[in-house]
Amino acid sequence: SYDVVIVDGSDPAGPAEGLFNRAFFEHCRRILKPGGVFATQSESPEAFRQVHLDTVRLLRQVFGHADPLYGWVPMYPSGWWSWTFAATDGPRYLRPQAERAAAVAAGCQIWSPRWQRGGFEAVPAAIERELQAPAAAS
Repeated sequence: SYDVVIVDGSDPAGPAEGLFNRAFFEHCRRILKPGGVFATQSESPEAFRQVHLDTVRLLRQVFGHADPLYGWVPMYPSGWWSWTFAATDGPRYLRPQAERAAAVAAGCQIWSPRWQRGGFEAVPAAIERELQAPAAAS
């Protein structure tokens, strides 16, 4: 079992499609230690809005807690990209452990616990509304 599982998979089509389905996410949940965190790229909320929303919703169903983090990757479609973090025992990724975070932040130029919390808080209003709404039946 693992403390962290990070998936930097390709787009959820073709060969990488298996990295974005319920069976794969459930397998990742099973191999996480208690307190473990799962993270995956979750597409562009601009160019691939529905795929992004579906991924976040599915991770919430499988893990119980999942939150997107947004950033800019200029070479990707629209430049706006997302990564979603998930955990079964609460969104522990929102609040890093104080002692460990202080030790890490001392060596960083950008990252800090406040930066991390702010990143998870920066969810655009339209996406937040869509994630809170019931998913449309397919």
